[in-house]
Amino acid sequence: MYYRSALSSQTDVDNLKKVMNSAAENGYTGIVLADKGGAYLTVQYTIGYIGRFEQVYNEAKRLGLELIPAKFNQTDPYFVDSTTAELFPVYDTDYIVNSGGSTSVSNNSTNLVKNPGFEEAPSPTDLNAPPEWLLDNRGTIEFLDTKTSHSGQNSVKFQYPNPQATESYRRVNQKLTDLKAFSAYELTYWIKTENVTNLSDFHITLYGANFSKPIKILEKNGSSPKILPTQEWVQYKLIFNTLDNTSLGLYFDLKSDATADPIGSDKIWIDDVASREVGITLPIIERPSSPIVVNNLGKTKSYVADIDYNIDKSTGLITILSGSTIKTGDHLKVSWFQKADTNGYPPASACLDKTFDIYDKIGHNLDNLFHQPKGMMLSFDEWRVANWDPGCNSYLNLGHVPTAGEYIANTTSKVQSILKKINPNYQLYIWNDMYDPYHNAIDPYYTVNGSMANSWLGLDHNTIIMNWQGSQAPLDSSGNSPSYNSLKFFHDKGFKQIFAGYYDNMQTITNAANTLNKLETDDTDFNGVDGFMYTSWSDDPDIGYKDLAAVANQFKLAGRWPVVEMSLAADRQVVTPGGEISYNITFNNIKAYNISNILIKMPLNNNVVFVSAADNGNYSADTNTITWSVANLVQGAQFKTSFIVKAK
Repeated sequence: MYYRSALSSQTDVDNLKKVMNSAAENGYTGIVLADKGGAYLTVQYTIGYIGRFEQVYNEAKRLGLELIPAKFNQTDPYFVDSTTAELFPVYDTDYIVNSGGSTSVSNNSTNLVKNPGFEEAPSPTDLNAPPEWLLDNRGTIEFLDTKTSHSGQNSVKFQYPNPQATESYRRVNQKLTDLKAFSAYELTYWIKTENVTNLSDFHITLYGANFSKPIKILEKNGSSPKILPTQEWVQYKLIFNTLDNTSLGLYFDLKSDATADPIGSDKIWIDDVASREVGITLPIIERPSSPIVVNNLGKTKSYVADIDYNIDKSTGLITILSGSTIKTGDHLKVSWFQKADTNGYPPASACLDKTFDIYDKIGHNLDNLFHQPKGMMLSFDEWRVANWDPGCNSYLNLGHVPTAGEYIANTTSKVQSILKKINPNYQLYIWNDMYDPYHNAIDPYYTVNGSMANSWLGLDHNTIIMNWQGSQAPLDSSGNSPSYNSLKFFHDKGFKQIFAGYYDNMQTITNAANTLNKLETDDTDFNGVDGFMYTSWSDDPDIGYKDLAAVANQFKLAGRWPVVEMSLAADRQVVTPGGEISYNITFNNIKAYNISNILIKMPLNNNVVFVSAADNGNYSADTNTITWSVANLVQGAQFKTSFIVKAK
């Protein structure tokens, strides 16, 4: 079972313990525990946090649940040290030198948004169609409002439909043209709201030439300041990099799963939209491989910082110094590197030693916090920015410019090695998507630089793939779904897998069972799925984990997990204190394939004392559990053993 929690309060602890007890009752064997809010990234855990975690740890121990920490995401080092941020290049921004030594971006006065205030008259036959803008459902969801505006007479209004509305797209959009590739721009817009019930449905997206490749997304009310349910006009700003695009699609988007009250009183207005080229943006991050370069107009001369010019680190403004050969009226070509936050926070560059030093510190901290767990899960997923650091050419030392697949493979390999140095016996787990050509290891993928091919080569073959690819469409030419192809891909590469499903929808469980049935029918050698992980979007025990029993029962009825059938028989039914009881245990492999590296655990209750166990059974007084290790159990085979306890 997968669970996320900050453990910031006793309520968090109680909610998790409630879920753990339900999981144990329904046959789940472990919990992958991910942090929420960055608790695992702290240099030193607070006494309060340790106390709350110990309650969880002891409860897992009591229930016989394995506790597995999940961390090691591509953004983790950035949250510890923001100077590790992945950076986008900005090339040759044109500055002009003003009198007094100040400078400004030459094109900053040019607004590239057409009809920015929606003031141009619409066609008499379509009064909700402002020129230069496309409103998907004009007149039903999006309207040209001639009575409410920030300036002028007009604005555009989203009015939420009733909950039965079926329109797939609810967007106001325009194509921005005449942009410069690899340049920095700002987008500003004014927002007014009234009685909005779900602001997380309102997104702002900039798409590149490939519509599936957004270069900037502002979603889930990620604006700063936050948009309020009801507010007067407030201006918002976001900074973006054009990358290799000279035109972009700008979308104000009300997502199709928006909820609203039946009378549709929720309203969002947009007005005075502008996009302009800007100069050096904050924060300023310079590294040897990503310097700020100031050249003359013809790029025949490079100027020297603190001799020819100064850059204010708090504003990014460039000032020409007295004695420089740069004169008033000169044009400068300025190149720098910009924080790559396409969707929230940037990942860390994986071509810096300090990035991996941070991963190492996180690993040691978690090893101590979890009392030397048996495994750890790497949380690399949705890796939407990668492979932009010019320093990777020398850092990775491949003899060529690395592909995105090589970049991700190298990062993954190094983090696995770090964890194996902490504990060579760790069982490692990892999400499938960034290594899966049927999921997110595809070209193009968001703002990843280069081909994602062969990213899976960075996976240790003992790492278990947590496969959350549940898509049933589109089918390929053979009639197979992405989920089918994904599971088969990792099976064919020799990896063990655990199917990660549910996501608050029981239909996904039916889909998973059908996919596995089809795989086993089509390929009699298919045996690569060794379990199931219940995964929810919600950490509310009454919402996200209400179907723990239903999901477990569906897989148990299908005969998938557990993979063995067990019987336990005692040599007597009644015993007096001090008397011994001998138990015989039989395990049968009921799967249609061989299974290996089996751990059999027998927790003892507090009414007996351990005496002995046959077949090298190992007793742990700390957990009051006997464990047997079985190297291999072929199809249909049995493992029989026994143990003796004494009644108290």
